[in-house]
Amino acid sequence: MKVFFDRLFVIFLASFILFFGVYIYIAPSEDISEKENRVLAEFPKISAEAIMSGEFSRRLGNFYKDRFPQRERLMSIKCKYELLCGKKENNGVLVCENGYLLISPEYSELDTYRENLSEIERFCEHSEFDTAVFFAPRGIDVLTDILPYGYPAERNQKVFEIAQKQSFEIMSVNESIAEEARDGAYVWFKTDHHWTSRGAYMAYKRICEHFDIEALDIDDFREEELDGSFYGTVASRFAADAPASDRIEIMRYAEDERLFVVDYDTGEVTDGIYRYEYADTNDKYSVFLGGNHGHMGVYKEGEKRETLIVIKDSFANSVIPFLASHYDLEVYDLRYFKGKLREELSDISADKILLLYGIDTVVSDDSFKYLNR
Repeated sequence: MKVFFDRLFVIFLASFILFFGVYIYIAPSEDISEKENRVLAEFPKISAEAIMSGEFSRRLGNFYKDRFPQRERLMSIKCKYELLCGKKENNGVLVCENGYLLISPEYSELDTYRENLSEIERFCEHSEFDTAVFFAPRGIDVLTDILPYGYPAERNQKVFEIAQKQSFEIMSVNESIAEEARDGAYVWFKTDHHWTSRGAYMAYKRICEHFDIEALDIDDFREEELDGSFYGTVASRFAADAPASDRIEIMRYAEDERLFVVDYDTGEVTDGIYRYEYADTNDKYSVFLGGNHGHMGVYKEGEKRETLIVIKDSFANSVIPFLASHYDLEVYDLRYFKGKLREELSDISADKILLLYGIDTVVSDDSFKYLNR
């Protein structure tokens, strides 16, 4: 009798798995997660090579994980339960004081980071330009006073210690932003991994100091709030509802209406430095430059100015409006740029280059190999 029930249970379990496997495959579902602001995994193509390498199994697992019925609701319930139990982290997101959500980075290895630093070092050594390097911090680096009790923040300083051993100078504003945050200034988003316009202004001042130019005073700008219900990348990663929202603020200044942006990827020309149409979308941070593009140019109508080359990730997007008050800008994002950078730079009449990246990008992204090609 026991053998009979054991077999019956196995048959039931196999039928249950088969039913849901087929159901998830044929049931209609959204291709994009609005909350997570990302495209969901598709059913993988079947091939002998993919099966033998294990790639098919990995992609199949991602497909069923992303398309499971009521996935977001179940994840939210799990997250809320764990928070009620006193847990202060969910899906790599720390729940901090004052409504802040901060990413808790876990790097399995730092080999990519060291390779990227070597590529940057090589680029600086062979550069014909006055080349500056700026690494933007992570939220956990500047908001240490609000981290959950007992969080070992000191372990995350290793990436900066490694960077300081390089031969090139690295600019940062970690301490300045941390001090402003302690005083209550809104310098870092609560639900996004970027600095706010106020934080970007502090980076701009440090860059001006390096290039020996006089930065505009904060009073020279007119603050303009575009949206008071911004939920950024960290909120998208957090399974439950964010405890607080952010607001998008931009800093306008005299004659910035004369600026225009050229997207060399598409040929599109846009008047003004800010893209107001994104204020009404989920991707509100793209108010700054319209997001990330391979090659963009920022110029001032009727005026030829000194050119600054900016090689960057998304942290630079909110700094560029400030820099555009002094320079014409040639902006490259190596994650999307398809050309040969060295050849491009040799054709530009400029004498300054700024590499501006979030430290997390330098640790994990593999596009730095294109710096020297």
